[in-house]
Amino acid sequence: MKFLKIILISLLILLVLAYILFFTKPGNKILKPYIEKSIKKNSGIEISLTSFTLKPATFKIAGKLASASFIIDGKYNLFKASGAGVYKFDVKDLAELKKLLNLNIDLRGNYLGTGSFSGNKDSFIIDGKGKLAGIDVDYKVESTDGVPASLNIGIYNADLNKVLNAINRSDYYIFNSSFNADINYNLKTEKGNFKANFENGNFVYNRLSGLILQFAQFDITKQVYKNALIKGNINKKIITANLNMKGSDITIASKNAILDIQNNTIDAILNLKIKNKPLSVTVKGKTEKPKIKVDVSGYIKKEIKKHINKLDTGNETMNNFLKKMF
Repeated sequence: MKFLKIILISLLILLVLAYILFFTKPGNKILKPYIEKSIKKNSGIEISLTSFTLKPATFKIAGKLASASFIIDGKYNLFKASGAGVYKFDVKDLAELKKLLNLNIDLRGNYLGTGSFSGNKDSFIIDGKGKLAGIDVDYKVESTDGVPASLNIGIYNADLNKVLNAINRSDYYIFNSSFNADINYNLKTEKGNFKANFENGNFVYNRLSGLILQFAQFDITKQVYKNALIKGNINKKIITANLNMKGSDITIASKNAILDIQNNTIDAILNLKIKNKPLSVTVKGKTEKPKIKVDVSGYIKKEIKKHINKLDTGNETMNNFLKKMF
């Protein structure tokens, strides 16, 4: 009997100590540095917790990652291993976050977002919305068995100039357009797909438009592209995409263009039709300054054929020969 009392008293002392450690202010102060060290050890990310409050059924955590700050406020059930709550993220400088998280993509601007989370150890969902460099973004992350499994991102009625500026590509792609996109990505297999629509945009002047102007005497920057569609697949660090866009005097299409975001390279063939005359452009190399090759043979052939059809040499045999050549 005496032995049983000793065990019960010992258990009671342990419970009291556990309560003090986990659910009181002095105990939370002791836990805070251990949590920070654990995060750094497991993820390599150094987070500073500015406040940490854990109670028997609720918690509130605030912290900083460089100049980024976050607040998480929620409730949990220890016996069911479940929880739910809300959060807020404020990232002052996306370029700084890119460096800390070792992301291989240029990012500029800021991010302010809010959202909610709910689930248990088997299934967990995080969703939210925010402004990424002034762009409205919705997202949803689903986890299974404690591991993030799928990611869905939606961008709606965005100013494409802001999108391109945020990824530091404003001098390479299309300016002055509204932009909608849906991205579905499996975080386990690192595979996914995406679709993006652009409306009423135009190209800025760059090496690509300059070469087309030089060889085809056509300024693609003067065209307004009423609609453009990009659809593609993601396989780890490789993006394969198809492009279709149309202006009043030009169509541009590309099939199976490849973008390697690990090595920042592009390999694409753009097939243009300028007033129904074909033109092929190869874009290959580093994304910041790829090699661009313009093949005007089809365009020139079409022009020559147009003039030959009007040509009359006075010799029917010669006329037919020239027409067959082109």
